Amino acid sequence: MTSPTAPPPPSDPTSMQLVCFRVGTEEYGIDIMRVREVVQPLPLTPVADGPAHLVGVAELRGHFLGVMDLRTRLGASASGSSESGPGTSESGTPRSSTPSSGKIVIVDRDARPFGLVVDQVTEVRRVEPGQLASLAEAAPGGRADRFLTGVARFPGGVVLILDVDKLLAA
Repeated sequence: MTSPTAPPPPSDPTSMQLVCFRVGTEEYGIDIMRVREVVQPLPLTPVADGPAHLVGVAELRGHFLGVMDLRTRLGASASGSSESGPGTSESGTPRSSTPSSGKIVIVDRDARPFGLVVDQVTEVRRVEPGQLASLAEAAPGGRADRFLTGVARFPGGVVLILDVDKLLAA
C-alpha cells in the first residue's frame, strides 16, 4: 500500500515577497505584486524640463514608459555603479543614452508601466511578519525615508521596503 503524498503546507497569507535590488550601498525591495518584470537597460530619450530623477522615456515592446533613476531619487552615493544614468550633461543639455550597467525594474503605476533604474537586482525574498519593522522602530534616518514603508530584517542585513506610489509621486 502506498501512502498518499501530503499536500504542501499553505503559504502564509501574511507573508510577502520582495523583489530586492541595490542602489548605491543600500538594498531595497518592492512588493513583487507591483513588479511586472526586470529588463536590461533600454535606450532613453530625455524629457525636457523634467525633474532630475526622470531620466527619460523608453520604448518596451511597442509601449512607452517613463524611466526614473533611483540613485538620484533616493539621494544615493555615486559609488557602486559605473554610470549614474543619462540625465543631463555638465553643460545642462539633455542627453540620450542607454545606461551601461544595472537593470530596469518595471513597476505598475495605475495599471501603466514605469521603469526604475537600479544598480543590481539581487533576488526575490519571502518576508515573514516577524521580520518586518516599522520605520520608527528601525529608524534608518536617511534622506529616502519618505519613500519607505518599512524594513525587513534578514541574517546579515536589512532590506528597505519602498512604497511605489510615494516614489513615483511628483
